[in-house]
Amino acid sequence: MATVIWFFDQLYVPKELRFDEFAVLPLSAEDCALREAAKSFAATFGREFTFASWQTPIVDMVAIVQQGVQAAAVDEALSATAPRAMAVASALVYSQFGRGRPLGAFVDLGNGEYEARYVHADYRKITDVPIVSEQEELLRILDAFTDHPQAKVLADLFSEACRDTNPSAAIARLWAILEALAERFPGRKHQKVARALSHLGITNPVARGGTLTQRAYRVRNKLMREGRHDVSGPARDLQAELADLVWLTLRRADLREIDPTGTYLP
Repeated sequence: MATVIWFFDQLYVPKELRFDEFAVLPLSAEDCALREAAKSFAATFGREFTFASWQTPIVDMVAIVQQGVQAAAVDEALSATAPRAMAVASALVYSQFGRGRPLGAFVDLGNGEYEARYVHADYRKITDVPIVSEQEELLRILDAFTDHPQAKVLADLFSEACRDTNPSAAIARLWAILEALAERFPGRKHQKVARALSHLGITNPVARGGTLTQRAYRVRNKLMREGRHDVSGPARDLQAELADLVWLTLRRADLREIDPTGTYLP
């Protein structure tokens, strides 16, 4: 029986999250066995990992551990565990506004054979302040992934928008999420979105000549119709404001299309 440990950087969990099929663990000085696996993983690729202690309370390396995996080879173990690990990571990354990237995996087949695989992708974070998932919240997101085919797509699109270095492109991605959520409402595109937000009881703040969604829609139209990119400071601020609004909308809608006849709790 194999143990597969997927490592992710720039993620934060305040404590261990243990489920039936997997565990999400912060890499702390007390996790002796996990620490040794991480050291071995790091040494293989010439990386140096810093482990948390009581002196460094913020941990931004996370391990998703799956034990008891039935696999006779490393590739088989990776294939068997990757879908669950990536779904868990998507839920965490989404809930933390695009924070998090996969570093790779460490596989121990339990027969003396082990191997580390390394993956690295550069990205930009929109914020250094994570929105932390508690165990119940993480399960809720994973259940949404299972129950609705669009849920993981929307979560991943949101994370990509938060990481996008081009504010106009990020705003266009975020707007696409709002459009998808509001599809069942009557009216033109912006009317649909405004009505959907009102139905969810979400405030659409007014500033600088229009509501937040009106300002975002103008930026989206300039990009999509005229190819005009806005990389100014105000555009970056708008990206962050819109990300906050979209995250709240996704959370309240449970990562699925909004039902105009439904009732949604604040």
